[in-house]
Amino acid sequence: MPITIKEFKVNEYIKLRLEDEKTVIYVAGKRFSQCKHLLLNIPVKKIEIFNEIGSIDDSEVLYSKLKRTFRENKIIIPLEVEFWGHCSNLQVWVENNYNTRLIHRNLAFPLLKKLHELGDPIARKVFKEEISKRLLSLNPLVIEYLFMEGYVDYLNEDEIKSIFDIETLIKLLYSDWNYDFFKKIIKNYSFEVYEIIRNEFKHLINENQELAVKLLYSKKYIKLFENRTQFWKILNTEGKILRKIEKKIISHNKKKLNFKLCNKPDYDGIEPIVFIYSDNKITGLNIWNYNNDIELPKTIFRQLKRLKNLKYLRLNNVGLKKIPKSIRKLKCLEVISLENNKLTKIPKFISQLVRIKLLDLSNNEIKSILELNSLKSLEELYLHSNKLEKLPESIEKLELLNVLTISDNPLDIKNKKELKKIKFIDY
Repeated sequence: MPITIKEFKVNEYIKLRLEDEKTVIYVAGKRFSQCKHLLLNIPVKKIEIFNEIGSIDDSEVLYSKLKRTFRENKIIIPLEVEFWGHCSNLQVWVENNYNTRLIHRNLAFPLLKKLHELGDPIARKVFKEEISKRLLSLNPLVIEYLFMEGYVDYLNEDEIKSIFDIETLIKLLYSDWNYDFFKKIIKNYSFEVYEIIRNEFKHLINENQELAVKLLYSKKYIKLFENRTQFWKILNTEGKILRKIEKKIISHNKKKLNFKLCNKPDYDGIEPIVFIYSDNKITGLNIWNYNNDIELPKTIFRQLKRLKNLKYLRLNNVGLKKIPKSIRKLKCLEVISLENNKLTKIPKFISQLVRIKLLDLSNNEIKSILELNSLKSLEELYLHSNKLEKLPESIEKLELLNVLTISDNPLDIKNKKELKKIKFIDY
């Protein structure tokens, strides 16, 4: 038998007892739960940060961040003081008509539900109201809890839709929400609502690609698009072009290979095919045969030349034996990477792409390089691991060139003094 040291009656349903050095909650005379946490040890210097929190649950995330930056001072609270602290908290909760913002969700909702089941008139009145209010708080921890524990099931379809209107759904989208829970919210919404949310990604991709990438892939919002056509649709005409390229690659390789959105031009991950989208345009395309299991069908280059706004093009380790003529149509190109292919020569039309800043032709079988006088913007030139016997004299005249790699070539360099003007040279 536990020994009762103290007892406090909160109302006709709730009592707290200090038993075996623990504060225990009793509801209608039956043991209900044990109180676990009491106080937030808030650094005095940071007290103002907590001015804007709307609930104990809001403070949870903020406090956890503070604990990482401030050394936590553990204070030992006498048992009776802790007991009366819990009593005080529940007393305030009852006096404020079971306001679930005042105590942690893990206690507030189960306790309110139990009181509702016992017929407490206030609990019966505010139970659904509290669920609705806390959903509107947009606190992801609270919303996830209410869904996971089945509290949302107490609301009907119309009540849920009144809480999560379009504006609120968009806010949820931007709050880094996981799609698995987002889907539970919108499962009964109309097709038009789905379309509005999908189109919101068009804006997000342009305004905040980093968040867009995170939501689409880490948070699985790509599932919002029931098929690839829906996804490419939000990227306008150029999206449709990229969809055709994607379909041709999939058909040729007979396996699923979907382009993924990337948020940086110098992408160095392991995804085999990625693209960059900005200002409502496809500006970058990266196809990297990382596992040596992708072949590019020649037919994709007919579509590739239609992406007139491409600035970044990487076709690495894809078995190219020659540079496709269609590339000469891409006048906006600033970066061309064709490393680790089977190229033996560089076509003259490359000199027409006057905006190029980076040209990577490393790890090929190139024996000679054409004159590069016209590439006035060229800053980086990668030629290592080829079969070059000499360099074009024009390299010396490229004033902006500051990186040149030429190692692992049978070169006989006679003009090393001139090359010394280049900041970084890998012989």
